[in-house]
Amino acid sequence: MSRQFEALEYLARHDVLCKVNIVYIKGINDDHIDKIVQRAAALGVALTNIMPLIPTKNTEFENIVRPTGSEITVARKKMRKKICDTNVSL
Repeated sequence: MSRQFEALEYLARHDVLCKVNIVYIKGINDDHIDKIVQRAAALGVALTNIMPLIPTKNTEFENIVRPTGSEITVARKKMRKKICDTNVSL
């Protein structure tokens, strides 16, 4: 992820509006989403989108339980404050 953060920093320095999409993978990255959003916000990211993993047959994710709509909503609301508080000028 360091290369992605380097790219975000570069783009923000050049006034490019950036959005970070995050796939919420229940039990795998749900404890890290806040750190990703916080770092992205510090680098100047204006928007984030947290979306659920859609388990797909014949992939290593096929047996992972898809996050519920309420879990996604809670994650989005929690992270919205971090982006808005960091990038007040938006």
